[in-house]
Amino acid sequence: SARDGTFELAGLPAPPYTVRVEHANYAPSTPVHVTDASQAVQLTLDAGQPVAGTVVDRSTGEPIAGARLSLKRGGQSERVDSDREGRFEFKRVSRGAYHLVADAPGHLSASRAVEVEGERRLPPDVEFELDPSGSLSGDVVDRIGKPIWNAEVATGNPPEWARAVRTDHGGHFVLRVLPSGAPSAMP
Repeated sequence: SARDGTFELAGLPAPPYTVRVEHANYAPSTPVHVTDASQAVQLTLDAGQPVAGTVVDRSTGEPIAGARLSLKRGGQSERVDSDREGRFEFKRVSRGAYHLVADAPGHLSASRAVEVEGERRLPPDVEFELDPSGSLSGDVVDRIGKPIWNAEVATGNPPEWARAVRTDHGGHFVLRVLPSGAPSAMP
């Protein structure tokens, strides 16, 4: 863009297309959908707000390093990882409602709604306490004890078939990322 903020994109095909602007010192603009190239497009940048917090293991209280955090709004998503103290920060987030998801190996995922408001009100730090996950393993065999290959196994009553796993050639299965407790398995 020029010093006065104007810009021109020449040689584009006929609309429709989407335009957005990014600058290292600002939050990315909201995309503008262009259907008429003869109309001027105005994109607005704001300083943005940080969205920060921590991720800890609920059972031990210890920080979780390397947890993946995704900040989602509409079809857009930004991702950061927590540091060794479990801290994370999204630096320049534009105003609006977001969905924040924390995911870490060996733990159940958790999510929160986050509202980023004007420049004077910072969103509060977000603390995630992730529950450790368990696993369930076993074998599926027929009446005479022969392993059954490719059988679907799911937990729950009724079974959660969308999260089912299949047995290997030896009839063995492992269901991972399960909440604590004693789930029932259904082949």
